[in-house]
Amino acid sequence: MDGVAVGVASLVAMVSLGIGLQQMASKRLNRSGLFDSVIVSSRRDFLPRADRRAGVSANNARVLDEEARQEIAKIPNVVEVHPDVRFATEIRYNNEPHIGAVGGVAPSARTNESFDTLKGTYFSGPEALEAIVVKDYATELEKNPQDLIGKQIVVRYAERQGMNNAQTDTENSGGDQSFGYSIVRREQPLKVVGIIEQEPFGGFRGDMKILIPLDLALKLNVAQGSDMRSLMRDQPGKRTFITLTARVAKPSEVQ
Repeated sequence: MDGVAVGVASLVAMVSLGIGLQQMASKRLNRSGLFDSVIVSSRRDFLPRADRRAGVSANNARVLDEEARQEIAKIPNVVEVHPDVRFATEIRYNNEPHIGAVGGVAPSARTNESFDTLKGTYFSGPEALEAIVVKDYATELEKNPQDLIGKQIVVRYAERQGMNNAQTDTENSGGDQSFGYSIVRREQPLKVVGIIEQEPFGGFRGDMKILIPLDLALKLNVAQGSDMRSLMRDQPGKRTFITLTARVAKPSEVQ
């Protein structure tokens, strides 16, 4: 009887441990954004042969702009739609240059499981001039990563400024206007407010080392790869996005 009791108790303990680990893993995965995020890209940029057979061409495919973003946001059970804004740049700390990647983080990222390891505080506002640094990159700046909290870093970036020359090329274009944009180098000081172990999952893993509020990233108007595409497609001055991430209320609503 003692042997049976010990065996049953061991079995119950193992099953309980297994169920507990499963629930913990499921909870963390659900919070990671892996199962409730849909990555949206334009068929104009990724046009497979099946779409061509279906009558979708590069000319009539939708582009990802603010209008498309708002339209997706109105779909039932969609709780948030945010663009992917990230750029590689030079980071200066203690007047020394470092190469790093900066990315905008949506407000909902605060509930992401990656921020369970946050040392410091989260952004104080949607356009706060603040940064959260991934730990492995923080060690490149400071021997003790937490010593970076409260310090200032400077982000150098290329700002995109739209322009319309409205010039008439009588020889070649017969009066067509010339559109384009200029690139201006900017610097933005940021206060480091937190350190996290790894980049939060926003639909896919990237290489962001410096996290800033998404609204601030959009406000900086950093030159993106999609700007050249917009220019070539006769969409001067119109902001387009490479991808959009649509988050739904629960994983069962992804379809």
